[in-house]
Amino acid sequence: MELKYACALLLWLVSACVVWAVDQCVVGDADAVDDSVVAVTSHALALSTRAAMITHLFGTDGWPRLQQPDSVTLGVADTVGVTGMSSVDQVTVDPRTGAGFGHDTNPTLRVNAYLYHNNTGSRNNRLVLLHHGHVCTFDDGGGTPAYRMEATLQALLTAGYDVAIQYMIQNLPGDCSDEHTGLFTNVAAPATGSRLRWFVLAPIVLLNYLDATASPRYQDYSMVGLSGGGWMTHLVQALDPRLRIGVAIAGSLPCYLRNHASSYGDREQVVSLFYGDFGWLDVYTLASYGTYNTWLQNRLHIGVLLEQDDCCFGSAQYTGDWDAALNTFESTVKTNLTSNLGSRGVYELAKDTTATTHQIGVDTLNAIILPALAGTYP
Repeated sequence: MELKYACALLLWLVSACVVWAVDQCVVGDADAVDDSVVAVTSHALALSTRAAMITHLFGTDGWPRLQQPDSVTLGVADTVGVTGMSSVDQVTVDPRTGAGFGHDTNPTLRVNAYLYHNNTGSRNNRLVLLHHGHVCTFDDGGGTPAYRMEATLQALLTAGYDVAIQYMIQNLPGDCSDEHTGLFTNVAAPATGSRLRWFVLAPIVLLNYLDATASPRYQDYSMVGLSGGGWMTHLVQALDPRLRIGVAIAGSLPCYLRNHASSYGDREQVVSLFYGDFGWLDVYTLASYGTYNTWLQNRLHIGVLLEQDDCCFGSAQYTGDWDAALNTFESTVKTNLTSNLGSRGVYELAKDTTATTHQIGVDTLNAIILPALAGTYP
């Protein structure tokens, strides 16, 4: 009897390991994702792949084109301490709306964005969504090392942009007590779609709100993100054609290149079956490609990786020739965009060689982000 139960337990453990391994974004596993080849090689495939991504994420609910925020509070306090804005509004999205979290009532599942209305003489009626990673403050004095999110917010306001700063799910201002990895273990999966819908929903709903309320309408929307916010920038720009320019800093590395123990990424970057269907080179392609009208053919998507990053996807988190690996997949994506997709959008992979930690470096801000938004990069 004891042997019988021992064998049953062993079989359960083996099956669990197999389920864990399938479609991992981890190199070295027999079932690891190989996303070294671009599958999106035509306009028709761009449309169908984006539609398939939406179905994977949102299931039968489909694209949340009509969903609005759960609450909006006008005129809240600026908790960062910047200048150049007339007011700040808080926009709150509860991902449980729609195909929600069942009976979970944890208030930290809310996602907050703070909309900074520019009052400088250089206001240009353009909006930038600035997305943080697994951190609960935009104040550069609030963490070690400084992520330079406050400096980036101030630079964008000074340059004339309205800015919406946004936190990742389960990271509230001043409260990092709940880490969102629990979404994969402690919360039941949504009735339809993928758990990743809870991550990408808030930026999409924010744009819905701005489309419905901004007067005059914004000239365009762009997105800049660091770390988990960089990961979000990759995915949201691939999903939402309203984002014309995206700059993702230290947000991802193709699965086939994640060959170092510290390069796997956060839970949402590893265990989802999403990456078995949609490789990173295809995500970069869709984030760059304008599919719907002439204006959106001028899309730009920039991935920025930090050579000296002490966290994510830098040379220390890669085994081998980091520069050569990056040059290879950048060339693959760029060649596909020009040769197969009619140059309707631009992809660039930039390397920041001066930043010495996990942050939006001075060179990334001044030589990449601001020129990209101004139309002078590369």
